[in-house]
Amino acid sequence: MQPHGGAKNIRPRDVFTYVMRRIWPPDRPMPIFTMLAVIVNGVQLIYSFPVLLSLDCKKWMSQWCAIGTANTIGNMLYPIVLMWRFRRKIEEGIPTAESSIHLFVKEPTNIVFLLFLIWEILWMSHSPSLPDSSLSSGQCSHYVLFLIIFSSVWMFLLLLLVMFTFMTDFGRPPRWREWANERWRQRQEIFSLVHYGVPNPPENTRRKTFSETFADIMGTHTDLGPAQPDVRRG
Repeated sequence: MQPHGGAKNIRPRDVFTYVMRRIWPPDRPMPIFTMLAVIVNGVQLIYSFPVLLSLDCKKWMSQWCAIGTANTIGNMLYPIVLMWRFRRKIEEGIPTAESSIHLFVKEPTNIVFLLFLIWEILWMSHSPSLPDSSLSSGQCSHYVLFLIIFSSVWMFLLLLLVMFTFMTDFGRPPRWREWANERWRQRQEIFSLVHYGVPNPPENTRRKTFSETFADIMGTHTDLGPAQPDVRRG
């Protein structure tokens, strides 16, 4: 007897495959970093807002607590923007000759966030030396200590998550690099067909990658062209 409405039997293997494709997609970095960042920092914000509104702090201490809470918003927005930027880059195509480290270093989102991390470190280091921290209630001091501990732990987790779920797949080359390289190859072929009428662009018109350009500048390019005939004299 056929199932009602022609519904198919759902096998555990299909469910496992579907879940793994969501956790470890082939066309983009793993979403674990973004999901954890939003969940962890979101929970911290939900906890912090009522505490912040109920604190009876003195002068600068109250503002310093508010700034520390606002830092959490920056920590939550960073992975969202980074994922969006990288998905656009992958869709446009990235050759495998372009290293993941170079892609990460030259990304403007990471440069801005690095400056934000420097500010966050300065905020943590100056919190105990506020002029009126001793005049504030113990609850304010405890809340600032909580923010400092949370920020320190999150910075450590941030480094691990970026290294093992974004730049690599738990230490292995990321799968999305293959997808991005295929997109880059397809775009090169389309560009060549439109402008030159051939599927592969001439070597002297192809856009060089950063690694190839650097090798040309340093004089270490290994492409020596076609082999020359041996013209030794007898």
